[in-house]
Amino acid sequence: MNHPLSAVVVAGVLTGIGGGMIRDLLAGRKPLVLRDEIYAGWAIAGGLVIGLGWATTSFQLLVLFAMIIVMRMFSVHYKWKLPRRSLHPLQPQRSKNRSV
Repeated sequence: MNHPLSAVVVAGVLTGIGGGMIRDLLAGRKPLVLRDEIYAGWAIAGGLVIGLGWATTSFQLLVLFAMIIVMRMFSVHYKWKLPRRSLHPLQPQRSKNRSV
């Protein structure tokens, strides 16, 4: 279809995380994608594979779909999380050996 790669990736991410965000918002919870869940990463990977033209046939798209589901299941089972970054700078550690 000759769309820009960025548009394909954004469409994949919005499609991949949209249902979960709506579910969480209706349940009154903070959406998982805004925490440390990794499933947005699988949506980005799927969008890249499609946008780069690596999966074009129906069979390839079906295999890609299955692979993303399996990777999502692995990430839940093995508790894979995105790294967290603290907003507070690290405090220098004090020496425990104090001279008297």
